[in-house]
Amino acid sequence: MKKLLFILAISVAGLGYAQTPQITDAQLENSRLISEKNDKINAIIDQKVDQIMTLGNVETKRRGELLELVHEKETQTLSVKRENLSDIAMQSKINDISDRFESQLKTFLGEEKYAMVKNAMNPK
Repeated sequence: MKKLLFILAISVAGLGYAQTPQITDAQLENSRLISEKNDKINAIIDQKVDQIMTLGNVETKRRGELLELVHEKETQTLSVKRENLSDIAMQSKINDISDRFESQLKTFLGEEKYAMVKNAMNPK
């Protein structure tokens, strides 16, 4: 009886060990997908920061501050889009985020540079 229990315990442990690589593979795939999404988001953010810095003639040493502003806006916008909201509620939240970003950007750049950036990004 003891031998049977011992064999059963070893086989159960072996089955648990055999499933571990499958879990690890799934975790690796999930990590890879998350990393790809983060890389895409960071590329978009860097592109926007570079565009604002070029158009607004912003000093290189202030890039970190601008990066933080743009990153906050983009991540909040993505977060709102993932929520299960009605179209009107989602657009309202996105507008609030955009308005807050515009206000922060105006404070960051100053009135003149902000106007230059705004006109260059949204030509009429």
